Amino acid sequence: MEQINRRLEAFFARKDAAGVTNREKIARNQRVIRRVATTDKSKSFETSDGRASGVVLQDGKLIGFGIHIFNEDIYPLQSFEIYYRNCGLAGPLDLSGCGDLLFVDLYHNAIESVDVAGCEKLRILGLQDNAISAPDADAAFLGWFDENGLCSAEPVWQDEYGSSRVLTARFAGKESSIWYDLS
Repeated sequence: MEQINRRLEAFFARKDAAGVTNREKIARNQRVIRRVATTDKSKSFETSDGRASGVVLQDGKLIGFGIHIFNEDIYPLQSFEIYYRNCGLAGPLDLSGCGDLLFVDLYHNAIESVDVAGCEKLRILGLQDNAISAPDADAAFLGWFDENGLCSAEPVWQDEYGSSRVLTARFAGKESSIWYDLS
């Protein structure tokens, strides 16, 4: 866990071109979105206290980054908090080796890359609208594939089938390119 803490601290301390750290961006821009079991399913609510860490630990292990899901065994998810959407977070993020990590939610930021190698339990990887690019800027996203073929054409992977397999994102013209390897 010490190595993971160092990598997360490096991510939070990373400065953009204007010298603003990701930690400062969270303090300025964080809007915690909450939904609990009693909330109307078509709504959620948010607060702007800027004090939620967004790093979710259970029994000393990282299980969530940017999101805390309270009822992970129920689908659709009914009770959660989302911490890092639209914060302007930038740079690469190394979550590799976080074997207990279940959920990542970093929508609408400027994240350049995310390493999730060794995250065997990862069920949701939400990275839509970031600075992550395909291997070729003109390559169209084809989908997530496993050893049996296409699993999903959605850009955000949501695993409903278990996580004991390698998943690869493929792009047109770059059939063998690996974008995320969830082995």
